[in-house]
Amino acid sequence: AQVMSDTAVLVSASGREVYTLAPVAIPEGAIIEGAVPEVIDPSAQPDPAPGDLAEAQKKAKTDDSFSLGN
Repeated sequence: AQVMSDTAVLVSASGREVYTLAPVAIPEGAIIEGAVPEVIDPSAQPDPAPGDLAEAQKKAKTDDSFSLGN
């Protein structure tokens, strides 16, 4: 429902949960699973095959999950 710099509020049919977020030091050069590069150069990426693009669009529309790192 809401994400702030130090708190995340999740709301579902079973209730409302408030999580306190704490900063975590990440070593420079660490590989973080699921991380997205800050800058993506579209010219450096191959064009996706039509089936791959359709599958990605379908997943983007139906995937409503997320992770807080746990």
